[in-house]
Amino acid sequence: EASLIKNLRLLGTILAFEVHTNEEDGYLHNVGADFTKFCLQHGVYLRAMGNTIYVMPPYCIRKKEMEKTYNVIKEFLNSLNKKNQ
Repeated sequence: EASLIKNLRLLGTILAFEVHTNEEDGYLHNVGADFTKFCLQHGVYLRAMGNTIYVMPPYCIRKKEMEKTYNVIKEFLNSLNKKNQ
């Protein structure tokens, strides 16, 4: 999954990065819609801005909820890796 991540930014619990693909980066990139759909199917509501994935959790989030969020992101990236092989 690390090869799919570029331009990683982290400040406290706020996380953002771009998903690396062969297509041009941008807010209309298709991976964003795929990401949102995948997350919803796995019980997490996250939206992407094109190929930019961002997480901005509330301060009251529990550790278990945060771990689930990160695990769903990892699962999504792993699914992209499998598609690209």
